[in-house]
Amino acid sequence: MALIHLVPNWFLRFDIGLEILFAIVTFVVAYYSYKIYKLSDQEESRILSFAFLSISISYLIKAVVNLLIISDVDDKISNVSFANINTLQNVGAFANSAYIVLFTFGLVLLAYMTFKIRSLRALSLLLATNVFVIFLSQNRILSFYLLSSLLTIYISAHYYLEYIKKNNYKNLALFFAFIFLFFSGIIFIFSKVYYISYVIGHLLELGSYLIILLILISAIRKK
Repeated sequence: MALIHLVPNWFLRFDIGLEILFAIVTFVVAYYSYKIYKLSDQEESRILSFAFLSISISYLIKAVVNLLIISDVDDKISNVSFANINTLQNVGAFANSAYIVLFTFGLVLLAYMTFKIRSLRALSLLLATNVFVIFLSQNRILSFYLLSSLLTIYISAHYYLEYIKKNNYKNLALFFAFIFLFFSGIIFIFSKVYYISYVIGHLLELGSYLIILLILISAIRKK
């Protein structure tokens, strides 16, 4: 398995804390989305709930595995790879794959949510295409980030167009939330060369999820 990130030692434990925080925040987003679905019977809210539940589980898996490999930290910069650990090689490879599939599934659901149609065939085709491209690629991590960025820029464009049509500031906030996710994915691509980009990418992720959570809390209060 190729190197995933160059992570500064001082950030590694903070990184695990952030991943746990992401898992919690995205789970809360899933919870509030499902709560809105129960109150309004909006299918989009139910899809949003499943999407963020999948993303939450992916972060939880990533955090647990990083906790297991923390003993392999070098003095200054740690070569963090789920599959380069002596006794946890197979577990790491499986966890890495599970993280990619679950996170991709979450993003695919978010993209599917913006469609005007509801079709399991369309959803399964979109998911299968993304997963196969990632796992058949020689550079799985690069493909994962590129496809994630493609999905998030599509979702961002959708909410921007919705804002232009309806002049609804909730759509504008969602546009910025997914733009943050888009830039975090792009920044992660360079984390093998510039490890500080790994830190910046995580902060952008946190900003994105907090924006979405605040929007959902505001929507709950209005009902």
